[in-house]
Amino acid sequence: MFLNHFNMTYHPFAENPPIEWILNDDRFDYAIARLKFFLEQGNIALIAGQTGIGKSSLLRLFTQSIPKNICKILYLHLTQMRCIKSA
Repeated sequence: MFLNHFNMTYHPFAENPPIEWILNDDRFDYAIARLKFFLEQGNIALIAGQTGIGKSSLLRLFTQSIPKNICKILYLHLTQMRCIKSA
């Protein structure tokens, strides 16, 4: 409805907005440098944080910054952890 009204070509609240919309600041540069370190060392990295902090955007910027033939990216999101109480 509002896409036509405001003459928009993209949904402003889409889960994966265009990569050029992502604000890249010093925190993202620092985090990308750490991820590249893990990549160079051949280690696994875990990114965890509060909702809306930019984890998915960080990963999109990171995967764009590395050559496509270096590794396969496995991205699991919206996973749920369940706690099972023992008797």
